[in-house]
Amino acid sequence: PTPSYSPSRIAVSLIVSMLLLSLVSAQCAFKGFQKQEASAKLSCLAGAAASNKKALNWPNALELGELFIEKMDRSFDTVSDEMPKQYLGLKTRKKLVHTVGILAKAQWVPVANSANYTGIFSSGADEVLIRFSSAASPPEDGGFPSLIPALSVKVLMGNSSSLNLFAMYSLDGQTSNNFFQHDLSNHMPDLWNGAPLSLTLLKKTFAKASPWPSKLGISPFSRVDKFGNGVVNPNSPYRLVFSPTPSLRNLTIPSTPYTQHAGIYPVGKIYDIYAVTATPYTASPSQVTKIGELILKEPLSASRYGDKSLFFQHTRFEQDIAQHPAYGPFAKREVAGQSKQTTAVHWPDLQ
Repeated sequence: PTPSYSPSRIAVSLIVSMLLLSLVSAQCAFKGFQKQEASAKLSCLAGAAASNKKALNWPNALELGELFIEKMDRSFDTVSDEMPKQYLGLKTRKKLVHTVGILAKAQWVPVANSANYTGIFSSGADEVLIRFSSAASPPEDGGFPSLIPALSVKVLMGNSSSLNLFAMYSLDGQTSNNFFQHDLSNHMPDLWNGAPLSLTLLKKTFAKASPWPSKLGISPFSRVDKFGNGVVNPNSPYRLVFSPTPSLRNLTIPSTPYTQHAGIYPVGKIYDIYAVTATPYTASPSQVTKIGELILKEPLSASRYGDKSLFFQHTRFEQDIAQHPAYGPFAKREVAGQSKQTTAVHWPDLQ
């Protein structure tokens, strides 16, 4: 006889299946992971990333619609190196923006300076994982934008949660498919007057979690050095600029999807890291202080784990304002000025 299944049995089966899938994707979120040494954490994450170098598919239009109903607070409040859970913890959240990326181990090398920034800004970091991605799928017809480049930086810490930051060029993208065409910063220029509706809706979605949707914080990097020593009087810059080396900026990149030519970017120094003061930005040397260099330690590669599971926690800019109250009024004037422009606003490149 044909077996009969009650609705309750079907529901239980679905829940069990979702839990099993959730456990399979969580390779480095096991109990006690955060108490490990930084090198062990990096080894776990990098090992998981290298286990499958096939990129994930970009989300379809229906899946992208989920972005506007998700709780963006999870991006800021989830303390983990793997994607947050949702639906009562039964399902891993999908990476709907910056879905497809290329990643590698890296090192943050400090540079002697007189700026007196603290923590990682002073000590640098040895156990680092970086990921490059485009905020959205590049058009197949080669149209604009070729790329909406973004850099994610994860500093693994011993016996505590990782430090994470993000840097982008802009929300509207660029003409080249070279990730290193322009400087990147943790503060994106705000949307201009007349920006496309899709970008306006995206900004409103992130504004549900922070009143500063175009600015991400970096102050946690000032509170602890690479050895885990806490800082008594932390000091962080207004924002960071990741400025590519001239050779990378001028690199000729194939027109193929970036996951297919990730290895074209050479191992070695890829960025000079500059701290920027809270003054109207003109890319003048007087406004910036070189505080470090970002070194690529191995070739970049696509990663199914990186696309599906790896998580970089966001930091609200409000944390930076709490450390430096003067940053708030300046940022407000900066955003107001940018939002009045009638064309897309971009930070000028340093080099």
